Amino acid sequence: MALINLPAWPVLTRAEDTATSTPPLEPAAEPAIAPEFIPAPEPPVEPTTTLITEPGSASTATPLLGAEPEPASASTDTLESIGTRFMEAKTPQGTGGPLSIEALWEMHGPGAALLGTDDNTDAGAQFLPSGRFQVSKPFSVCAIVSQPKGVIGSESVFSEVQYPTDNLEGKAKDGGKSCGGQIETRKPMSRLAKADGLSLFCDKIRAQNSSLPEFNNASGFDEICGQEGALQKEAAAVFCSDYELQYNDPSGSYSASIFGKDKGERLGNSFSGTFKYLELTAFENDFASLNYGKVELGSKKVVEGDAVWQETKTENRATLRNVGNTRLQIQIQQDDMGLGKAGSAWNIKYASRIGPGSAWTNYWPNEIGSVGEVLELGETYPIDFAVEVLGFPQDGTGVYSGKMILDAKKVGQISCEAIQKHGADKEKRNAN
Repeated sequence: MALINLPAWPVLTRAEDTATSTPPLEPAAEPAIAPEFIPAPEPPVEPTTTLITEPGSASTATPLLGAEPEPASASTDTLESIGTRFMEAKTPQGTGGPLSIEALWEMHGPGAALLGTDDNTDAGAQFLPSGRFQVSKPFSVCAIVSQPKGVIGSESVFSEVQYPTDNLEGKAKDGGKSCGGQIETRKPMSRLAKADGLSLFCDKIRAQNSSLPEFNNASGFDEICGQEGALQKEAAAVFCSDYELQYNDPSGSYSASIFGKDKGERLGNSFSGTFKYLELTAFENDFASLNYGKVELGSKKVVEGDAVWQETKTENRATLRNVGNTRLQIQIQQDDMGLGKAGSAWNIKYASRIGPGSAWTNYWPNEIGSVGEVLELGETYPIDFAVEVLGFPQDGTGVYSGKMILDAKKVGQISCEAIQKHGADKEKRNAN
């Protein structure tokens, strides 16, 4: 029989066990037996058995190997009482239980600036792209995080922002991965000082932008702010993390999620909300003027562009780039450069195309020509122009000049494939 070392806790035993199991202090002398009196041998005692059963199975007697025979009466009384005990573990500050996310919002960043603003008065957060090449929109994701069972301590809080799933077309081509992929991997949030959190949420946002936050459950400004509020009692705190929306990140509804862990690494309930990156259709061009040079009657004269961006606008070598967050199509309108009409027909006509090999778009003076090719987000393109003179005025002018107007219109939706390529290119840039 194996012996198990137990702590010296009190063990309740039967009176008869005490009488037979406690040896006397000194060994008793064996009684003398008269040679003429030899007691008769006792009959052999049958070994006891222990029944090992499982739920639903028949009980089968299985003798314990190596067990000493016991009196048959011992098998009818097997109760034994064992003492138990434990000590209370004191809960450190801030580890009273999983964290709770009471509210979240997005605002102009960085979080440390305590701005509490966005670009629209509608409920929730809306941000407008810069409309300038490689000029991003800084924003912050913030949350009220509470400790339901104590004072909040140095818990870990994380945020995650995902690309939109609306305003998109098609399916991704990477095994079914959704368009709403992460802008960045889950990132830690920084806790604001108590005074800063109160100033941001209870003063600026509550008074000037009260429709900005999204509340979880029955939480509201009254429960969080004020002398009896969670922020004042430090049962809650404001946490923020900083992000950037690139100038060419797609428009649509983005998702922001908050996750909280306590010191014991217990994950609390997450809370998610949405914000909008508003649409902006915008482009830039790097040419200030277009000179067709010498043009012969009845001959189409082409001026080619290039894909090399000129930081200071010059003449010709025309380049365009999409600096908004929608796909777009270029629209062109030109006057007659003083050539007028012959009867009802114009003496001049124009054409343009985005890049060599593309189809030409033809248009008459004062008409709007929509160039066929679509400018994708963040892309740069050469644009070619052409002019054809059908008749010169008989006034000996010789030199003609006019005006060109460039515009753009939003075109269609953005594909999931383009979104994922955009995200992959962004990760590559950040890695470098």
